Amino acid sequence: MSAIQVKPRGGTTSMSKRGQILAYTTLPGPWKMMIQEISKETGVLKSTCSNIIRESKRHSLESGNSDLCAMENLAPKSNCQKGLVIAKKDKEYLVEVTLSDIAHCQMPYRDLAVAGNSFSSCT
Repeated sequence: MSAIQVKPRGGTTSMSKRGQILAYTTLPGPWKMMIQEISKETGVLKSTCSNIIRESKRHSLESGNSDLCAMENLAPKSNCQKGLVIAKKDKEYLVEVTLSDIAHCQMPYRDLAVAGNSFSSCT
């Protein structure tokens, strides 16, 4: 059995590039561009362009601001934003607790009793 190959995700598209994609989308009449043209002009994948446009329209409906190029509508999905969600100290604590839980769950019951733990759900 071969391992599943996972394609790494790219970085978040810059705000200026997002604005460019949305500006091309909102051009009036004969100047309005299709996804393929926008992708070619911006160098951004068609699927990414489509996602950016869809998310901007969703943000627009939620915010009540119909301007797709407004900052609140340009923002990427929250799960795409860079940076830590938790502080480094909190992350270290969570890793420590998780690893200690794993060690406890691997202990025989007699060692758990000696350690002062009474977890009966560990195997």
